[in-house]
Order: sequence, then C-alpha cells, then structure tokens
Amino acid sequence: MIHPRLKMRRPRRLAIKLQIVALATIIFAATSPAWAARNDVVYLKNGDRVTCSVKKLDRGSLRVTTDHMGTVFIDWTQVGGIQASKTYEVELENGTVFYGSFAPGGEEGKLVVASGEKTEELPINEIVWVTEIKQGFIKKLNGSIEFGFNYQKSNNDLNYSISAATGYRTIKNEIDLTFSSILSNRNDSPRAFRNVLEGTYTYYLPRRWHVVGFAKAEQNDELGLDLRTNLGGGAGRWILQTNRSRFGFVGGLTTNREQYIGDPSRQTSVEAFANLGYDFFRHGDLGTDVALALTLYPSLTEDGRYRAELTMKYRQEIVTDLFVSLSGWYSFDNKAPVTPDTTVKQDDYGLVTSLGWEF
Repeated sequence: MIHPRLKMRRPRRLAIKLQIVALATIIFAATSPAWAARNDVVYLKNGDRVTCSVKKLDRGSLRVTTDHMGTVFIDWTQVGGIQASKTYEVELENGTVFYGSFAPGGEEGKLVVASGEKTEELPINEIVWVTEIKQGFIKKLNGSIEFGFNYQKSNNDLNYSISAATGYRTIKNEIDLTFSSILSNRNDSPRAFRNVLEGTYTYYLPRRWHVVGFAKAEQNDELGLDLRTNLGGGAGRWILQTNRSRFGFVGGLTTNREQYIGDPSRQTSVEAFANLGYDFFRHGDLGTDVALALTLYPSLTEDGRYRAELTMKYRQEIVTDLFVSLSGWYSFDNKAPVTPDTTVKQDDYGLVTSLGWEF
C-alpha cells in the first residue's frame, strides 16, 4: 500500500524506462532454457532413491531436476547420500569450502567429496551450501518473478506490484540484480509509485567473509524522490550459518545522489552504511522463508543526517516453484529537505502480497 500525495506529479519517463529495462533483463533470464543429464542419484534416509540432476543446496533445501517430475526440492535433513559426477562447491557451517564430485560410500551421515585422487568425508548435517560449477552463462542463472494486482471499480482504484530477481554465481563471484515496482492509482488522487533497481557484486572469501559492491536507483513519490542513486561497497560476514537460519552483517561507504520532485538541482553526499540481515528457512513438502534486514545510512558530509531502511519478506511455497509472499518496508530520513512544490515526508512504509515463480 502506498499513500498517494495530494499534488499531481509530472510524468516521469525515467520511471517507465527503469521498469522496461529491468523487467526485460530479468524475464530473459527466467525464460532461458537449461538442459542437463539426469544421471545423479540422491539416496534418502527412508531407503528411497531419486535419479536426477543435482543442482543446488540452499536454505536447507536440495534442488534437483528430474525427467518426469520437473524440479524437486528435497529437505536436506532427509538426505542420506549423493552420487554425482559433476563438480560442486560444498560449504560447511564454519565456512570451509571444498570442490569436487560426490562419490558413493562413506560412513553413515557423511558425504564423500572427491577431487582427483583426494577424497573428503563431510558430515551431512554440517553442510549448508552446495552448488554445481556450471559451464556457460545461461546455466549459471537463477532467480524469481512475482506479481501482485488489485482493482476496485469504485474510484477506478488500481494497485499493482512487480518484483523480479536473478543471480549469476561462479566459484568465488556472485552477481545479483533485483527490481521492484509498486503503483497506486485512483480517480480522486494522483498516481503514486515506488521503483527500486539494484545490482550487487559479491566476492567470497574464506571463513564466511565476503566483499561487496553495489549500485542502486530508487524513485519514491511518498518521499518526494524523483531519483536517488547510490554507488558503494564494503565487506561483511555471515556470523551464523546453518541449514535453518543465517545471520550476518555488511558495512562500508556509499555515495548518495538525490534529485527531488520539483527541484531541478541534484544533491550529492557521502554516507557510511551498516546492514544486519537475518534469514530463517524451513523445508518439508513445502518451503517457508522469512527474511529481515535493517540498514542504517549515517551521512558523513551532511551534519546530523541519517537514513534507515527496514525490509521484511515472508514466502510460502504452495506447489513446486510456485509461491505466495508478503513483503513490507519502512524508510526513514530524519532531515528530508523542503522542495519548492512540496514538503517531503520523512518516512514511507507499505505491505505487498504477490504470487511468484522461482527458476
């Protein structure tokens, strides 16, 4: 939900361009095909076996593709063994990383990772991340797309939301692109919208450390933002990492360039940032994910100014790859400027429900 402002906004072609570019890029990734041989085997603790192609373990769920059931997510706590000839990256709770294929044998409760003539037996319950080291750009992509829509005949009340995400992962590097757009339009009030486009680069270091760089563009009628851009970077670490949850931090510096509605001038400042993130995930027949993140932006060049952003997301799988989600955000700026045509509000918040597909 977005609270529409009382004054009419001039059309913003940049908003439309951001939506078209972001969605075209992400939808292209979502609809790109990927083929793989189904000659891996996952052994379950109850004695069953699944012939498949092992793709990824993340958030306590092992993703595999099969010939007759499509994509299947297996609760990691039910896995007793894996046999797979491709090369994988395997990470333990303590951040230690191994590379190799999954070989048969090993003690009960352990997986054998083979690299050349060297083998390692790793406790299954300590493995938190497995990803296939793929060849080719398209095969390394993954992500999701979500849509929400609401319409009421009275006052011609229209609300929609679109969000999409795609990621590209190699052994040490990851690139993520996310986009969200929310529009509220009524006959008795002006159009109001919020657009956010963000790209993030992550380089993974030993012991759960990583360095990040990011670029972000945001438009928000409620905050009076015609356009805010951020470009920054920093370092962080996952403090806690298990098959059920993870908690970590990232901190660094960012430039903040802002242009407000009705004010042709642009303001540039330098900010520090500190982010805390917590994810909880549970997977059985259907998966549940909860994510919370708080980011603080104290300004280093504007005396006494600071910004804060709080985001949350609850996602519930309803069938394989299809899910419903509830997302919320709260944005705060303690020194929002006064522009010629309006007094900018200090905060904005909203909730969005949507239906999504994961690929």
